[in-house]
Amino acid sequence: MHLFSALAQRAIDSPDAVFCHFCKGGSSQVVTVGAIMAQARAIAGDLHLQGVVQGQVVPIILEHRPELYSSFIACTLLGAQPAFLPPLTRKQDPVAFAAGMEALFRRLAPPCVIASAQTRAGAPSTHVVDLDDPKSFQSPPFVKEPAAAPGDVAFLQHSSGTTGLRKGVLLSHQTVLHQIEVYARAIEVLPGDVVASWLPLYHDMGLITCFLMPAVLGLPIISLDALEWVMRPGLLLDAVQHHRASLVWLPNFALQHSVRLVDLNEHWDLSSLRMVINCSEPCRAAAFDAFQARFASCNLREFTLHASYAMAENVFAVTQTKPGTPVRRSEHADHPGITSSGRPVPGTQLRIVTSSGTPATNGELGEIEITGSSLFSGYQAQPELTTARMRDGWYRTGDLGFINDGELFVVGRSDDVLNVNGKKLVAHEIEDTLNDLPGLAPGRILVYDQLADESGANHLIVAVEALGVADAALASAIRRRVLETSGVRPHRVDLLERGFLLKSTSGKISRAASIAKLNSRSRSE
Repeated sequence: MHLFSALAQRAIDSPDAVFCHFCKGGSSQVVTVGAIMAQARAIAGDLHLQGVVQGQVVPIILEHRPELYSSFIACTLLGAQPAFLPPLTRKQDPVAFAAGMEALFRRLAPPCVIASAQTRAGAPSTHVVDLDDPKSFQSPPFVKEPAAAPGDVAFLQHSSGTTGLRKGVLLSHQTVLHQIEVYARAIEVLPGDVVASWLPLYHDMGLITCFLMPAVLGLPIISLDALEWVMRPGLLLDAVQHHRASLVWLPNFALQHSVRLVDLNEHWDLSSLRMVINCSEPCRAAAFDAFQARFASCNLREFTLHASYAMAENVFAVTQTKPGTPVRRSEHADHPGITSSGRPVPGTQLRIVTSSGTPATNGELGEIEITGSSLFSGYQAQPELTTARMRDGWYRTGDLGFINDGELFVVGRSDDVLNVNGKKLVAHEIEDTLNDLPGLAPGRILVYDQLADESGANHLIVAVEALGVADAALASAIRRRVLETSGVRPHRVDLLERGFLLKSTSGKISRAASIAKLNSRSRSE
């Protein structure tokens, strides 16, 4: 079955049903199921006339606009493989962004790219289908009914990067529909559920939970602009209150960002929320507690906050906590402050493998490996990478975690583990302890180890962006905090200007790229 067969049928049976409330610039537009399918067929007609055929990859680089949804649907109607890519933002280096995109497009070899007057400048030198061109939508609409063989690739999801998107995850129609079915069962989706989101569609959290799942199941979407939400996080709470939204997905930083930036005097009725699901790796108990404490007076019900472990290679969810029950907290002596990410969703199995390659015992730390019926078909044009990441049918995630009484606790990435003076440290755990230190920009902190040439040992380096005055007193406070929490004194503290550290499109610090930038600066000094 085709991913959008049910949506196409609803466009015939109930064309006036709400597909989404599209919000931008302070106004809200109702987009019906009939309208989104008509727009998709019009775009598909243009692509068909341009010669786009089954199996070709079509990148979509658009700002927040309804055509994000219809362009994606349009490509799948032709049997092409759409791939959302992020547009260039003012926080990114245009030269580095362009170089990364050009490299990616050489791998994708797309016949065209769907863009707009606003985003086409950031698209590589491939033929651009400009949705703002007056000549667009002049072709006859593509009216063939959607159809797909079980193994046909529906679309590509890409891993995040700082200058481009690197790994194209191939997902079939059948696999995605299966994941939507089992994940909907895991979170106990109800017919009256409403999804509210600002999450970008070029990441799996936004794409699957806030576009494809509601589109397949017939749930209304409240669609917000991510750039507007960053400036005013209360927009999401406005939408929840006004539209009585019940399902929201947010990462750790979004929970904390909402607490920091919303006015203490503002109040919302959040009683409609059934689940706010955190899909970070790891999920932070402090983020849960801060959000719950701030919005408890807004009728945020107990046990609304939940957690999931998710990744594009499994379409989305690997695990999910149970609705209506409290989320467990880690009791691991070495890894406090994280929450459970729940139990595996139906059809997915996971295991923990130690560094020696043996199965971990209950509570023992190791690499998370997964298998099951939602697993991807491989990486686009990278068979050697696909082979390297698989072990006897199990996908090696590169994430570290442990299982306690059947529930998964995610600790972080394997490349987050630092070795300093014979002691193993987890970089993001140290970074988290610095986030509330006065004078530092939250989320703009990088901790890493570096080989000391003269001794052969690893040194601990802390690089931070300062909010105000970057002086010796601030560096001393950082050293004390790191020593108190990790037992290791930093060899060096780098106080950086704002914007120095590079972030991926998901908002996380890009460790490798930032370290390379720091090393490059050190060599030039």
